[in-house]
Amino acid sequence: MLQEPVIKVSYKSLPGAVSERALAEHIKLYEGYKKLNKRVDQKLMSASPPDAPAVDTDYALAMRNQSFGVSAAYLHELYFTGLSPSPSKEVSSELSKLIADNYGDLEGCIQEIKNAAISARGWSVLAYRTSGDEVDLRVFGVDSHEIGNVFGYTPLVIIDAWEHAYWMDFGTSKSQYVDNVVKYIDWSVASSRYIR
Repeated sequence: MLQEPVIKVSYKSLPGAVSERALAEHIKLYEGYKKLNKRVDQKLMSASPPDAPAVDTDYALAMRNQSFGVSAAYLHELYFTGLSPSPSKEVSSELSKLIADNYGDLEGCIQEIKNAAISARGWSVLAYRTSGDEVDLRVFGVDSHEIGNVFGYTPLVIIDAWEHAYWMDFGTSKSQYVDNVVKYIDWSVASSRYIR
């Protein structure tokens, strides 16, 4: 099983959005997901294939934990690396056109990202999918790490909307966190994730 190294975040805080203490605690949570993934992988690799997977509760739990933990780690990696204390607002011409076609302009897209983050329990994800010459760009509100993801879509921008992302700094004011954290979206990173 592929196990990536624990991500090293290149900043200590995002002023006005994520304090140094909140980021440090958030990274500990991410590292916990990586440890969970190792334990689940070891359990699945060392166990004999179940004779009756429908009633083997240990196997079923390991399979659920696998999709939960892998998705949690991946989304956190994209979230942390897609933000920057000095973000680029430059969007590639290809992604800029796609955003304009779907949301009118970058501000319209950011507003949709914010709306999804406020309404979702877990994540706001700007993602795209290609089919031949067609490109579908959407913002998804994802309730849990593994519930609400859409297969075939590649994430470009991810905002963590779980309580652990904002509670320490903003208490119950999720919308204040969302308003502030979107200012740190690095659009050059989002553009680099858009590959046609």
